[in-house]
Amino acid sequence: PLELAMHWGSFTGIVPHALTFDGYNFDVLTGASALPVAWLVARGNIRLAWGWSMLGFAALTSIVIVALLGSPFLRFFGESEVNTWVAYFPYCEVPAMLVVFAMASQICVIRALRALQRQGSPS
Repeated sequence: PLELAMHWGSFTGIVPHALTFDGYNFDVLTGASALPVAWLVARGNIRLAWGWSMLGFAALTSIVIVALLGSPFLRFFGESEVNTWVAYFPYCEVPAMLVVFAMASQICVIRALRALQRQGSPS
């Protein structure tokens, strides 16, 4: 839902296009693939879990970098793509809470996978 709201926001001029899945935000693929990957992982495919987790971590990291590059200080994508929308409520919750939650979730998954490997599960 967040990605769709951001996509809609780019059409209204609120969200810079670079932050949408039409731009450089590939984080939506992590969410879209979560249920099929979870189904396969539940059947013992730990390597898939590692790969999916690393790709999700990379996608999240890349969109954070894109958001920073679009900040008013850097303006890497030009004047029309300045990332100021997160300065206003309720959009300020995206970096303050949702990105932090997503990063913490990624770290929890990685820790859980490491624990599974230590228990002797096939990798």
